Amino acid sequence: MESGPGNGNRKPQDMILEHMSQGVAVWDSGFHLVSFNQRYIELLRFPPGSIRIGMTYGDVFRDLARRGEFGVVADVEDYAEKRLRAIDRDAATRHERTFRDGRVLEIQRRPMPDGGFVTTFTDITEIKRTEEEIERKSALLAATLNVIDQGLVIYDRDQRLQLFNEAYLRLFAFPPGVVTLGMTYEQILTFLLVEQGVYLGDDLRREVLRRVEAARDRKPRKTVHRRRNGVCISVNRVPLPDGGFVLTFADITAEINAAEEIRKTSTLLKATQDNMLQGICVYDKDFTIVNINRRYLELYELPEDVAHIGASFRGIVAFR
Repeated sequence: MESGPGNGNRKPQDMILEHMSQGVAVWDSGFHLVSFNQRYIELLRFPPGSIRIGMTYGDVFRDLARRGEFGVVADVEDYAEKRLRAIDRDAATRHERTFRDGRVLEIQRRPMPDGGFVTTFTDITEIKRTEEEIERKSALLAATLNVIDQGLVIYDRDQRLQLFNEAYLRLFAFPPGVVTLGMTYEQILTFLLVEQGVYLGDDLRREVLRRVEAARDRKPRKTVHRRRNGVCISVNRVPLPDGGFVLTFADITAEINAAEEIRKTSTLLKATQDNMLQGICVYDKDFTIVNINRRYLELYELPEDVAHIGASFRGIVAFR
């Protein structure tokens, strides 16, 4: 068969080969080259004139081995023979090979009815680099998400779960394997509210539907929910441009308890001050009242619109 680059009388199938982006080589049942295209030569970096019709598959192995494309090979002839014996003529194969110059080729071998086979070579270097960059960024994102204290989940426009972090699972004590990508927001809420009974409420099923509908609102929203165990969770919902939304969850129980304690202390202090026999009025460095009790007003017969927190000492003196 007279075909391949450089031949004057080209057949239609050979012209097709030359317009392919893949490198292609066709071998007969005796492992002899019967057809190939220029892209095959370019991808495997064969020297000009080194590839010709009739040469064997073993010749190609030897050439690549001598160039070090298979690593350090002590005996090139022995290596080529072993590679040839390992070929299964009836099986289609696919593998990737990284060459010394950093290029990555996808190599496929497909059998033909006459016992020969076709090998194709596709340069996937950029694809592999893109995949590696995506994997690197994904790993970085996963590591970042899993070290933050806040729980985080992302739902798409159909309210299906696209991403979640470890803090989210810990915060709600999900059993292993319960939360999986693709679950709906309604399924998650049903598990938490109805099955687990995490939050307080009477008609929990109605509450699930209410929250699902509220999530369709394109406005950011912040809420605080108190769980049955007393834990307070701050929920921040932020809409995404594609119609989905992000939810972040933070345990603010300590902050809520601290604020409640301050409120109780302030109420107790105020009640104590207002029932003391002594009048109290505290000024800051600018002579502005920062604390005052009712007894002080009574003793000096001062109206509350004159003597109050924020009023000045000058105003008190002027009134008196």
